[in-house]
Amino acid sequence: MLKEILDMCYNNNVELLYLTRFGSHLYGTNTPESDTDYKGIFLPSKEQCFMQEVPKSLQFSSGGNSKNTKEDVDVQLWSLQYFLQLVSKGETNALDLLFSFTNPDMIVWKSLTHGIMDTIFSNTAKLFDIRNCNAYVGYAIGQAKKYGIKGSRLGVLKNVLNITTDIIEHHLDSETTLENIIDIIIDKCFDSSYCFKKNIKGKNFLVLCGKTHQCSITTNEFYIRIKREYDKYGKRAEQAEKNEGIDWKALSHAVRALVQMKQLILTGFINYPLIDAVELSNIKRGNTTFFDVEKRIYDDIVKIDTMLKKPNLIVHNKRDDKFIRSIIIDAYEELSL
Repeated sequence: MLKEILDMCYNNNVELLYLTRFGSHLYGTNTPESDTDYKGIFLPSKEQCFMQEVPKSLQFSSGGNSKNTKEDVDVQLWSLQYFLQLVSKGETNALDLLFSFTNPDMIVWKSLTHGIMDTIFSNTAKLFDIRNCNAYVGYAIGQAKKYGIKGSRLGVLKNVLNITTDIIEHHLDSETTLENIIDIIIDKCFDSSYCFKKNIKGKNFLVLCGKTHQCSITTNEFYIRIKREYDKYGKRAEQAEKNEGIDWKALSHAVRALVQMKQLILTGFINYPLIDAVELSNIKRGNTTFFDVEKRIYDDIVKIDTMLKKPNLIVHNKRDDKFIRSIIIDAYEELSL
């Protein structure tokens, strides 16, 4: 495979600087069914720079457009310039690649022509700000929210529906209005994004998952509205509560992203293979319950949010734009392309 990748670089007039095995192999969570991913960094030629024709990336997949199997190989290479740009923005794959050198068994190629990669790996703290790395948390929520995990849009809707159902069945008559129960809902389900009270021209409203409900409607009418909304999207969440129809691989990715974010906050670094690799592999295989994974994800999100609000808990690194520019300039000083 290395020969094919080097040939691809040669044919595109770029120099391969770095190549590593990626994904589950890097994290230490690979299984016999895992496909093989490679990511790397290349240096565009001077001519491409002069002519403003610098490619951002080069890639190919042996699987074409079909779903990957364990026999397939995916390769993605980024230009040095684009890679550093992605790192500075806290992009998750770029940060994974930045710290991939901590698992030396995964390194396939590191150019001996330039010492530029050693400079990058020795100065990771100058390439990004930890507070800009929330993409890990966003990725985790994105993987988990379809199951109605607590704190997600569907999770909030599910909780409000459960509380309203309980109130109707045990406490209220059919003519009770939303005004009578809004404080109970806010007390148990408040979320600054998805569930809050709003006063408009002297009238109270409940804003729930982007929809506004006037508090003068009956509780039964409110129940009908939110039940209709939940029924559109909630089937998967109900299956998850029964440990059915769950994409365990996606949930393992969610937990893995939160593990990485906590490492960054506490140490400014990510070490591979991940210390939680065994637990992540168990989640990936479904050797757990959705309830346990949901709790782990929710607790980690809350913990990370708390840590980010306490500067004394965060390793202080600061992006140095002047240093980043010098990396690129130094890389071209002895370039022969």
